[in-house]
This record gives sequence, C-alpha cells and structure tokens, in this order.
Amino acid sequence: MIIIEKFLDKETCSELIEWYETKAEKIVWAEEVEVARLYENSEKYENIKKLFFHLNKFGIENLGQYHYIQNLEIAKRDPGIGMTIHTDYPPHAFTLVCFLNDNFSGGEAIVQDTYIEAEIGKAVYFRGNSIEHGVNVVRDNPRYALLCWWTQI
Repeated sequence: MIIIEKFLDKETCSELIEWYETKAEKIVWAEEVEVARLYENSEKYENIKKLFFHLNKFGIENLGQYHYIQNLEIAKRDPGIGMTIHTDYPPHAFTLVCFLNDNFSGGEAIVQDTYIEAEIGKAVYFRGNSIEHGVNVVRDNPRYALLCWWTQI
C-alpha cells in the first residue's frame, strides 16, 4: 500500500465533482453507491484525456508497462453508506482510491486495517485483488472518490 498526498490538485477534484453532479450519467451499484463510469461518459468530460494521461503515466511508472486501466469511475457515498471489507475480483490487479472532497465525517478508506483519512487529492493504491479493503460508513455530507483499477496483460 502506498499513499500519495497530492495525487490530484484541488481544482481537478472540484472539477470532477462538478462534472459528476451536472453532466455524468450515473448508475446505482452495490450497497446503494451511486457511480459514474468515466469510460462511458468520456464525451461529457472535457479533461478526460488529461486525466487518462495522468493515470496511465502513474500506472506505467509504478506498476510497469504491462498494466492498463480496466475501469475508472467516480463514486458518491451518501451518509449511512460504507463498503464492507473485501478484495477485488480478477482481472483487477491494482486499485487506486483518490479522495475528491474532505468535507464529510466517517468514510475513511480502510486498507489492511489501516484507516486513511480524507484529504482532497490524497490517493492510496494497492494490490486490490489480494489486499482487503473497504470504506467506513459516511456519517454526514456526501463522500466523492475517484476509483481506478488496473489489469495486468
């Protein structure tokens, strides 16, 4: 597990939340989590190429050239929603969680019994298919996170 304090800048985080709330097509996923998949909404987000470039560069530098982004989404967890401890299913080899806001309580990311407090732009990445992780229940205000999964070729 590696924590990156300023993976995204505050402006990009605010822009992603604004896009999510005003333009993204959303679906409801497990445990009542609302998500917007950026691949499926790419034409609606003007800075998608910049974001993909940043994530792909990060993947190549940290995971190696034989990894590619399998899925990329923004998840919104309202108060009362968390995520049980789990491991990701194959083919997701690596997982990245980046906090887009920090004006909520609860909602800490849990990775291998480590509780990671929210800070705008802070990210944690780890081998999601073998390391247990989850999200504490959000107590007030929505929690927004950028989620990315890489697959090994």
